[in-house]
Amino acid sequence: MLKPNGFKILLEIIARTPGLHVAEVPFQFGHRLAGESKASVKEGIRFLKLVAGLRLGTGAAQFIKFGLIGVSGLFVNTFLLAMLTETLGLFYVLSAILATQGSTLWNFALSERWVFGTGTRRYSKARRAVMFFAMNNAALLLRAPIMLFLTSVLGIQYLVSNLISLLILLMLRYATADRLIWGTAPTTFPASEGV
Repeated sequence: MLKPNGFKILLEIIARTPGLHVAEVPFQFGHRLAGESKASVKEGIRFLKLVAGLRLGTGAAQFIKFGLIGVSGLFVNTFLLAMLTETLGLFYVLSAILATQGSTLWNFALSERWVFGTGTRRYSKARRAVMFFAMNNAALLLRAPIMLFLTSVLGIQYLVSNLISLLILLMLRYATADRLIWGTAPTTFPASEGV
């Protein structure tokens, strides 16, 4: 299925049509007599996104966006964890629980807008938020023992053990978010009359 984006429809046809015979035909652009070029940085970025999407598939591009948001959430989580532990003197596991709530809100807002923002969704935004918070807090049940082991047993600094535990669970969180929370609504067809 073609999903043209910009002026590169031929590139998409070539990439999405297996077995297509491709040949090059030389072409020379003439000199512009009027108007301005449509080439811009924005078009360049759109082209790179198209090439990445065609090469990696939309799922990979979506995972990359989810990962980038996750990285930004790591900064939020680490900042909150350090502030709560160092400034307020809370035990690092309790700080991790509270920091997770802040970074979850951050990640949800960005994921909702940038990663999964298009399409008709199975659930309302409020329900998706509840499910996202539930997923991240369930992951926290796995993260807390990992952090305790890395910090208390292996002697790794708590901010580093937090980062390691978050990275370990990234794939699981993406699979859950993609399929369950932001899954598209099932397509329904109206019943035929007389059937």
